[in-house]
Amino acid sequence: MPNTTLEIHFKARKFRKWPMVKIFVDGDLLEEKSLDSSDVSLTIPFDLIDGEHILEVEHFGKTSKDTMVKDGEIVADTNFLINKIIVNSYELPSTLIRHCEFVADWTHHIKPEGMPDVFKQSCLVGPNGVWKLAFATPVDEWIIDQRRIQNSMSKNTITYESYEPSPHSYIDYRLTDEDRQLIRDIKNLIQ
Repeated sequence: MPNTTLEIHFKARKFRKWPMVKIFVDGDLLEEKSLDSSDVSLTIPFDLIDGEHILEVEHFGKTSKDTMVKDGEIVADTNFLINKIIVNSYELPSTLIRHCEFVADWTHHIKPEGMPDVFKQSCLVGPNGVWKLAFATPVDEWIIDQRRIQNSMSKNTITYESYEPSPHSYIDYRLTDEDRQLIRDIKNLIQ
């Protein structure tokens, strides 16, 4: 039985045809699919060892005919938005998903003037190319560690002594090795 479940939610738009995607993790092709409606969710079970990984979503098969331009503006296009990613029931926060990069392949397109080859922090994919996101498993620990890193970087933020936490505020907690072992024990009990 596979030990990892990857779920990706797309918002797709078509002009002449729906976007085509290939989903890879660490270079292994997991799925090839036409995003044949405006809301598409893919759930892919597979085996994955704990450690660092690369998720890639390749957009392919699109040509310049799949984009309508009038007066220099795109008025109709075949594209998609990576709306949500869930790994083993843990939804990746949008702040982590934005650590992505999209490398465009302009081979079958007329590259618009001034358009870059690499798009950072964009979940909207228009031209052919590969969207990439680095992540790690166990994903729950990775999310907590990334949150801790983001919070440590925000320590340079100016705060005021008169600030009082509200019921909606949160205080991060740094996991100890004992905490991590407790999480593993709980997971084993659940399974």
